[in-house]
Amino acid sequence: MGIFSGLDLADAPDSPFEAPVGTWQATITAVETFAGKKDPTAEYLKFEFTEKEGNGSFDHICQLPDIHSDDKTNRTRRSRIKQVLNSLEIDPETMDEMEESKIVGTPVIITTVKNVAKNGNTYVNLRSLKLDYGDESIPTAAIGSGGAAEGTAATATGGANDPWDFSSL
Repeated sequence: MGIFSGLDLADAPDSPFEAPVGTWQATITAVETFAGKKDPTAEYLKFEFTEKEGNGSFDHICQLPDIHSDDKTNRTRRSRIKQVLNSLEIDPETMDEMEESKIVGTPVIITTVKNVAKNGNTYVNLRSLKLDYGDESIPTAAIGSGGAAEGTAATATGGANDPWDFSSL
């Protein structure tokens, strides 16, 4: 009897931070801001999505714009946050006053893809986001088994014209 007997480690995800890849049903379980680690003056907004069956989660992080600047970088940062809120069908006129409690608990359908950085590291990116109106035909993902799209969209790279490619942040 080994020290790890009964833990079924062969079926465990390779990384504790592994997120399902593919299209899956989820719930927004947290929306919060935090300061950057390398630059504490930079602030970020995190949306946490938890897979419907509880098999995993995915964090989508956007850098908050500097409210005192309207340069291209800050306009892009505002647009990226607005894109998420538009996907949740939040009225643009009420976005600035939106409370976390109005977003947390929202059922969504997200599509994530695995990307490969120039240095060879892989990461999971949000590809699309929409409200979940209860269509049971959407698969749920299983972490460790590759989710709903193992080997399919896992090498998509997005790019400058991809509206959901936030790898430059």
